[in-house]
Amino acid sequence: MFPVQGGQLTAWHQQSPYAGVKNDPHELIVLDDRVTQGVNKTLTREAWEQVRVGRRCVMCEEPQLKEAFPNQCALCGFPMRDEQMKYFERLFVGEEHVGTTIDFDKELDRLDDELERDNFAERPTRGIVLPRGMRL
Repeated sequence: MFPVQGGQLTAWHQQSPYAGVKNDPHELIVLDDRVTQGVNKTLTREAWEQVRVGRRCVMCEEPQLKEAFPNQCALCGFPMRDEQMKYFERLFVGEEHVGTTIDFDKELDRLDDELERDNFAERPTRGIVLPRGMRL
């Protein structure tokens, strides 16, 4: 109910349901003669689960506090009980990993090798080079 963000407890109404928001250059939206670019929203795992079980409106992302799948959303009036899952299936395009893709152990090994090569290039020597920590 109160996830930790930055070492602090955050109330449900202060949490963002988005893991990421990106402009979609392939979509144009026209409202009242105003043209805007489309937006792709990536929901957090918690918000996605709330939409799936009817605790968050798929249309406006408003949490539904009284019951799951009410007749209509308390904020925008979207018919959640009848249309929520149909609309969600139409919008859902798959899962997306949000966050770093770096394997830190491999990256540290790579940086260690690079540092070793740089140090050797600065002080070239003759003979056999032994890895650090190895003794004869």
